[in-house]
Amino acid sequence: MSSYHLFRENFIKSCKSDPSGFIRKILIAIIGLFITLFHLYANSWWGFFSAHIPRILHWTCLSGLTFLFFRSTKKKAWWQELIDWGLFIAAVASGLYMLMAWQDIVMSGGYYSTTDAIVSMVLVLVILEATRRGISSFLSLTAAVFIAYALWGHHLPGFFGHREYGFYRVFAFLCTTPEAVFGIPIGVSSTYMIMFIIFGAMLGALGGSDFFIDLAFSITGRLRGGPAKASVVSSALVGTVSGSSTANVVTTGTFTIPLMKRGGYEPNFAGAVEAVASTGGQITPPIMGAAAFLMVELTNTPYLKVAMSALIPAFLYFFAAFVIVDLEAKRTGMTAKKRGDLPKFKIVMKQRGYLILPLFTLFGFIIYGYSPMRSVFLSLLTLIVLSFLGKRTRPGPLTFPKALIQAARNTIPIACACASAGIIMGIINLTGIGVKVSILITEFAQTNLLLGLMFTMVACIILGCGMPTTAAYIIVAVLAAPSLIDAGVPPLIAHMFIFYYGCTAPITPPVAMSSYAAAAIAEGDPMKVALNSVRIGFVVFIIPYLLVYFPQLMMIGTPLGIGLALGSAIAGIVLLSAGISGVLIRHCLWWERVLFFIAGALLFIPGVISDLAGLVLGALIVVSQIVLQRPMPVAEWAEMATSGRIEDN
Repeated sequence: MSSYHLFRENFIKSCKSDPSGFIRKILIAIIGLFITLFHLYANSWWGFFSAHIPRILHWTCLSGLTFLFFRSTKKKAWWQELIDWGLFIAAVASGLYMLMAWQDIVMSGGYYSTTDAIVSMVLVLVILEATRRGISSFLSLTAAVFIAYALWGHHLPGFFGHREYGFYRVFAFLCTTPEAVFGIPIGVSSTYMIMFIIFGAMLGALGGSDFFIDLAFSITGRLRGGPAKASVVSSALVGTVSGSSTANVVTTGTFTIPLMKRGGYEPNFAGAVEAVASTGGQITPPIMGAAAFLMVELTNTPYLKVAMSALIPAFLYFFAAFVIVDLEAKRTGMTAKKRGDLPKFKIVMKQRGYLILPLFTLFGFIIYGYSPMRSVFLSLLTLIVLSFLGKRTRPGPLTFPKALIQAARNTIPIACACASAGIIMGIINLTGIGVKVSILITEFAQTNLLLGLMFTMVACIILGCGMPTTAAYIIVAVLAAPSLIDAGVPPLIAHMFIFYYGCTAPITPPVAMSSYAAAAIAEGDPMKVALNSVRIGFVVFIIPYLLVYFPQLMMIGTPLGIGLALGSAIAGIVLLSAGISGVLIRHCLWWERVLFFIAGALLFIPGVISDLAGLVLGALIVVSQIVLQRPMPVAEWAEMATSGRIEDN
């Protein structure tokens, strides 16, 4: 039986047993296909719409899909079904009202009617509930706290107090102005983000994810600790098209984590490797995380420049993960996998190598001067044409519709995050709290730039623990970026600093979503996976500071300066990783680990003298490891005893 007939038979059976589910599935298919096809048209050469139409349609369709996908409960009590359908109707109705009334609202010059305000209240409540279901209660609660601050913050004394705003005024401002819900965040979601998500969903449906994983294993499988290194490489490759850390964990971790466990890695460590590697996908060009496209708008910087600036930081991220994985494999005495157990590079490239071409065409079109949306559109057409070249990638009758519906499903968390972030941005603009916090951070930064950076880092990690990178980035960028810029940090570097720490938050406890997803696959302890993720990614947390003090790492400066800064960063990463792992040439004594830390830290301090001191100190420790005898690792003793190379005394 063909896949189409099997799908048709299962669909009919499920619809007969669950009439409500039948209607739900039909609506999901219709709305999912409509919104993705609409955005493909709107972001091509032929779609001409004023900005508010795609934004409102984007939110209306995706908020409706939220209540179709994320039901209030798995049980099917009639009153629970009624709540879900009521929220669906409220989401669609409030969105359509805004779509029809928007032109009158714009022409009124800020005037709003009572109906506008009431519909705005409904829409805001829909956003809060959709965010709670689609992402987390933390972000929904954060947006609600900001609304409460706007309504009753005038009672606060001193620094954080503000003028009084009427009840209707607050909600109308959030939904009838371009400074809040339907502002920059949802605008970016309806242009850059959904186009790249459609591209990633199409590539995945045509076997792109499997191709990248097989390619990674064919390259790294013969190396020591090959499964873990394949996890790093495959997560980097898949991350270039997914842009989501948790989705990346689920996509690649399903294959790599079991292989790491079979290769000898402890479950909690295997999960941590995948979590760290997958999180780096958000900073990997050409398709970076959703927040990168917000950076384009907030800094008024071409996407090509943002992507190029992220190349070296992305390389350093994965290089640090690769080194720590290699040293861990050396410390535990792991060996390489047999060649027969691995996919062959030539066969992988011969069968599906053409799937990598759309990534090159995507970057090529951007370099040529096309907008990111049109570049994605052309690369998508290239991908569709290429997919017919091989049997394994040739699409079936349902491949493209299912991929488009999946793309709509994948966009829901981003749209919810952007809508809630729009609420927060609106309240910040309305009350002026952003200016006040910015002044506070500016005082820290001007007194001591390092103190200001640390304050910003803590804010990024705290917010990022409970909300997506997109929302965390928007909030901190609005509050802290102007202060860092006033303190002398170039705008793009200030925003990249914030973006980078927003991306690392998913592996940072206590709410480390990527680590927890990896723990579920690895069957490990979530908190231990999160703590291992921090240990593996310790060097990663230092890289944003390097971007501030070594702007050459973001392609700013002469080629010689960029090369020297990159070399210093690479050497520092290796030495710090040796200190963390406790092994380089051989296992380290405690004082060697301390000196490795000191040498690595010296290389991260700006200045020729500190770099030379770090290199000399690191070289001396390496020489001592080569020349002096060190205790043999326990794993190495066990291996030799098992093989009969030593006698058991």
